[in-house]
Amino acid sequence: MKLNLSYGFNMFGRITTCMVFFSSIYIYFTTGEDTGLTVSFLWEELFVAFLTSVPFFITNEKNKSIVNSALSLVALYLYINVIVLVAGFVFDWYDLTKPVMIIAMLATILVVFLAVTVITYKIDMQSANEINERLNERRNRRGTNED
Repeated sequence: MKLNLSYGFNMFGRITTCMVFFSSIYIYFTTGEDTGLTVSFLWEELFVAFLTSVPFFITNEKNKSIVNSALSLVALYLYINVIVLVAGFVFDWYDLTKPVMIIAMLATILVVFLAVTVITYKIDMQSANEINERLNERRNRRGTNED
């Protein structure tokens, strides 16, 4: 295990951005547009975003198989659900007597998780493609220099 601050803070930023965006939609549809939120709500969201990004600060150096990667993703999703649902209950983000709010909360968690996952995948693929292009350019230059 290794502490990876750069990756952790990048993920924290992505998670926070998606949480703010999609929680705004959740709040609009579950409580209406005239909701009076306090500054404490912003601190609560930042706290939850940090808790859900903690696994990204700790990286495993071993290469994972597809099965292990899939299991890690499922475990991460379950961890995030537990954190958000418990925090949502503690911070009174939803009403347990209104199943629609709980379903909307679960849907919001899923959408945020998928958005962060897709954004991260796209950024990682772009980085990998750029690295591969540079490697190919370097190989091509070596090949022409040897002729």
